[in-house]
Amino acid sequence: MSSSDDIVIENGVMNITAVKDGLHANDYITLDGKNINITVNAQGDGIESEGYLTVDKATLNLSGGGKGLNAADYITLTSGTFDSYGYAEGGTISGGTSATLGQSSSGGGQPGGPGGNQPGGPGGRW
Repeated sequence: MSSSDDIVIENGVMNITAVKDGLHANDYITLDGKNINITVNAQGDGIESEGYLTVDKATLNLSGGGKGLNAADYITLTSGTFDSYGYAEGGTISGGTSATLGQSSSGGGQPGGPGGNQPGGPGGRW
């Protein structure tokens, strides 16, 4: 998809194949609704915001060459399901249920993962 300043999705099913990022916003991305199901296969990041990314009540299935979720300021997962090949990178990651496969990096430890009962990852990314 093309870049936008803001993206707000409240309902729908999306299947995205992209040569760059699947969803990309310059300011923020908000996915907030009980009937959101997004599948992304992107050569870049699955979902990227140059500001913040908020996910509530969404199901995300992300695959590709970059990060699953990426936000410059922060990522907040309050509920929903996030399955990704790759990793999430952002300031605050909390809530929801996640299964992440793939990359990690060495460095400082990550606090507990979504759901609050998962151990931190091996490095700065999970």
